[in-house]
Amino acid sequence: MVEINNSICKSNYSALEIAITRVILMKIKEKEFEDIIQELKELSVQLGASVRFEKGDFKGGYCIVEDKKQIIINKLANTQRKAIILASALKELGVDKMYLSPRIREIIDEMIETEGK
Repeated sequence: MVEINNSICKSNYSALEIAITRVILMKIKEKEFEDIIQELKELSVQLGASVRFEKGDFKGGYCIVEDKKQIIINKLANTQRKAIILASALKELGVDKMYLSPRIREIIDEMIETEGK
């Protein structure tokens, strides 16, 4: 169990994933996540990775399937979770060497900073 915003939640996510989510959610409004997801999907294509939304018992992330870079995301995940998975996958793909909008750079940089703690 994990405490988030003074409530106890059962979670399959690690403490790190919850901390990342908390940092990002503090700064982003719900309606902004769809735009962020779209921008992250466009960056994925620039990095040579396709993005797929599939149903299943998994969280999602970056992988290589039949020699093709893919980011697979559980389509049942909430919008915030999808954005976090995409941002994390982009970090693995080397997005740090690309130009990013200041907002997207901030999201990804905060994830990297949070992981280092």
